[in-house]
Amino acid sequence: MGQSSLIHGLVQFHIFAAGLLGTAAHATLAKLLYAGLWPRDTGNTPGQLQEAAKLMYYGGDLAELLLTVLVFWGWYVRRGRAQVRAGRRSQTIPSS
Repeated sequence: MGQSSLIHGLVQFHIFAAGLLGTAAHATLAKLLYAGLWPRDTGNTPGQLQEAAKLMYYGGDLAELLLTVLVFWGWYVRRGRAQVRAGRRSQTIPSS
């Protein structure tokens, strides 16, 4: 992957698509639960199922938001460290 930009792009697209599909599946499942369409005969009241669906729907959004923040924070930190290292290298290389 590090050698081929095509492979790198395909892997990045795969990760992005998997994230989108997982998010959509999670939201769809929560909506089905809220509407009482699935699962059936759980022994819970419709109100309990709706509360669980709300928690699943909004809790999933919160988890996705936190994950996004962590990913971008990691990129930010890594890029900052790389810039510091690059700055140190340029200072230690003697000019001709």
